[in-house]
Amino acid sequence: SSTSASTNDLGEYRFANLPAGRYVLCATARTDTGHLYSEQCSPGPPENDGPFIQASAGYEGRFDFTLTPLPVYRLSGSVAGAPQGTELTIRAMRAAGSAWNDNAFVTRARRDGTFVLPDVPAGNYTLTVETGQSSAETSAIVTNTDLEDVHLRLEPLINVAGVLHVLSATGRTIGPQDYKVFMWAGPQAALGHNDSGESFTIPNVIPHLYHFSFAPPKGFYLKSATLAGRDIISTGLTAAAGMPPLEVTISDDGGALEGDVTADDAPTSAWIYLERDGQPVRNGETDAKGFSFG
Repeated sequence: SSTSASTNDLGEYRFANLPAGRYVLCATARTDTGHLYSEQCSPGPPENDGPFIQASAGYEGRFDFTLTPLPVYRLSGSVAGAPQGTELTIRAMRAAGSAWNDNAFVTRARRDGTFVLPDVPAGNYTLTVETGQSSAETSAIVTNTDLEDVHLRLEPLINVAGVLHVLSATGRTIGPQDYKVFMWAGPQAALGHNDSGESFTIPNVIPHLYHFSFAPPKGFYLKSATLAGRDIISTGLTAAAGMPPLEVTISDDGGALEGDVTADDAPTSAWIYLERDGQPVRNGETDAKGFSFG
């Protein structure tokens, strides 16, 4: 898990009521005028094997940072395929694992489709633009110089169709309100519309590589999900024009998983995430009786 805090006008910050655990503290800055500063972490860069700040009950620590200005460069290009007069917003998302990972650099295209992002730091970027009926995406790498002539071409959004197969040992039938389906790629998500208990549509999808998620009715589990016979639970799927329907099968012949969560020898509230083949398939919050997935 993670949390964040902002500094006051004196540059001071404070994290209060942190749960016990291991932490890495990172600081970076972006001023109202667009000036960027490098990221610094204490006690070191966040890595799987540490080092960490070990916080326990009553822990108090002080960490000061001195940030340095970050070199920035000009990123420019053009967007093709937009109807005349369409206002276009270009978003550049930095792919580096840092505090800027969820912070995009945004600009508007000129009438001729050209655009300029005047101040972006070095890194790998994903550039996206969408109009509600079409979208475009491309990658760009900014090193230690300006990058020009980045081209994007808008393509129509697509509708992803799906078929739901229900295998019930008791003859249960499924209604359109009994399940949820969506696809996601980072912060970008496409929610499904359930046409019936046998079919669904995920409308206005940007062509992209997605993870697939399905929330079955109580008592059922996701048995399989395929596209043209290929599993999409562990590998995901690439949404593209002309793709065949997704095939989803659920069943109620599975088992159950239950338990409880304690902290300091007392029951505590927590979120439980259940994964299959490395992908999340169920989640829920514990209560006084613990948790149960059936």
